Amino acid sequence: METKQSNISKSLLNIEALVNTLRGKNGCPWDIKQTPQTMIMYMIEEVYELLDAIESSDTQEIMEELGDVMFHIFFIANIYQDKNYFNICDVANTLYEKMVRRHPHVFGDLSLKTSEEVLINWDKIKKQEKKQNKIIDNLPKKMPALLKAHKLFDKKSKTVKQNNLFEKIQNEVFNTFKNFTDAVIQKDKSLIESTAGMLILFIIKICSAFNIHPEIALNNAVNQYVKSGKLNE
Repeated sequence: METKQSNISKSLLNIEALVNTLRGKNGCPWDIKQTPQTMIMYMIEEVYELLDAIESSDTQEIMEELGDVMFHIFFIANIYQDKNYFNICDVANTLYEKMVRRHPHVFGDLSLKTSEEVLINWDKIKKQEKKQNKIIDNLPKKMPALLKAHKLFDKKSKTVKQNNLFEKIQNEVFNTFKNFTDAVIQKDKSLIESTAGMLILFIIKICSAFNIHPEIALNNAVNQYVKSGKLNE
């Protein structure tokens, strides 16, 4: 009788064998010619499809989309394996070691009682590992601007009192909004762009202080706007 561990091993080996065949000598021409760079957008699309599936709560769809993301991980690792950099086993081992290292309260003697303490310690360990001194150093360059701004302010908001935040920035918000409306009236495209960007930044800063994710807030607003029928007005 096969154990759960052997079933997992067999399933993962099947995926590895599949990718090796697709990118092998007699494999698929499209798969063979792909590079890590050409796979970027495909990976992003698959992650977004997974997010849609999770939000739909369709477990069959979630399982399928998780498989697609997993396939891309094996696929990209295979490309690097062909270049003698690393293989999927190196990826798995690196992940395992990092997760053990980032959970000293589980695998070590450190005592952390709350999820907040865990997150603070996680960030501390990550900064030590990557030698990061500034918050911006911890943000991927390719991260979408809305998410990047949220991550930037989310770290800072832990030390900012919600009640005092708007009092500190309200003059900046009002002045920026006035500049924005003036720019719209003047049809100054360059000024509209810069002031609009600052307004969005202020909104994200306030959202972060109240533990509201701006991506979720905006996505909900878009969905409500579409459902209202105003899109066709």
